[in-house]
Amino acid sequence: MKKSVLLTLFLMFIFLMAFCKRSEDWKGKVREIDGVVYVQNPKDPMFDSPVLELVEELRIGEMETNPEYLFARISSLAVDNEKNIYVADGMEDHIKVFSPEGLNLRTIGRPGQGPGEIGRVDKIFIAEDGNLIVVDPARREIHSFSPDGQHVDSLKFDKIYPMDTERDGDGNFYVMNYDRLPGSRAGFFELLKLNMNLEKTDTLIKVDISSSADPSEFNDIPYFKLMSDGCPVLGYIHNYSFKILNREGTIIREIQMGNNPVPIPEKIQEEWKKRRAQSGLPLNGELREFYFSFEAFFLDETGRILVVKPEIGKDGKAQVCNLIDTDGKYLSRFSLKLMLPAVLVMTGGKLYVVEEDEDGNPCLVRYAMNWTI
Repeated sequence: MKKSVLLTLFLMFIFLMAFCKRSEDWKGKVREIDGVVYVQNPKDPMFDSPVLELVEELRIGEMETNPEYLFARISSLAVDNEKNIYVADGMEDHIKVFSPEGLNLRTIGRPGQGPGEIGRVDKIFIAEDGNLIVVDPARREIHSFSPDGQHVDSLKFDKIYPMDTERDGDGNFYVMNYDRLPGSRAGFFELLKLNMNLEKTDTLIKVDISSSADPSEFNDIPYFKLMSDGCPVLGYIHNYSFKILNREGTIIREIQMGNNPVPIPEKIQEEWKKRRAQSGLPLNGELREFYFSFEAFFLDETGRILVVKPEIGKDGKAQVCNLIDTDGKYLSRFSLKLMLPAVLVMTGGKLYVVEEDEDGNPCLVRYAMNWTI
């Protein structure tokens, strides 16, 4: 009996080794120049087979009729220490809270301009004391609510418009701000670090935009996320690269991906031309032939990067995603059903993602993340 078990385990091991590429097969290059580590990835991932298995555990909102379990447009997600799930509805401008089992617990906030009301829900975060933090770009404010939904306070951004916002474990905010020069079409984008009182403490990057607003000038405006240790990660869609900064804002690692451009179908290009003509915009200049390199990216607690590509999988429904490990190496390619623009959270070994039901409405799905490496 023991020999039979050992033989079975041995055959399973041989199968797995044959089915997956080994890490030694990575064909990229790593070099260090002036203290910056450059990771040059090949176009193909390290592993042929997916290294992440997703097992569905919970689904909220699909084919529901109870309004407590329905969503209009999910704009952000958060999970607290008790695994309760916070779902920000960017159309209804409130936050629904669910237990780990999917039971509706309460609704926090309501739309409006008065105390404790929300102009527009964008991002939400769970603070270290358990309070819910709500970014409200319409009112240019940050709202704080207690776990039971009581309004605690609101803070105003000073001459800052929060186009995108992240928050670290020390209560600092990172905000992408846009400002226009007085009397001019010229302006600039800047990634700012603010303390918990929304006072500016640092400018991490600044991208100037001329009055002519040449499209190439926007290439240096990154998407950004924060690692669990508070280090910013900048993602550039024009050349599929990522820059990791330390907490002082210095680049310490640059990840260069081997980009496989996805062509834009001619039908979609023609639709763009019609919309431009209807809007009265000039038709001079050629439209892009290829999509930008990615739609969005997300991080887990370890620093792995999940990249949502502008590409549909073989089933014609799921979105293609790339996985990058903590060293910046391109691990694997797999498909994930999600609703664009993508909203997801990876925490505690779980993936929380917004999918589309049969009627095109958003629903929340939780998966267990089982890694095979």
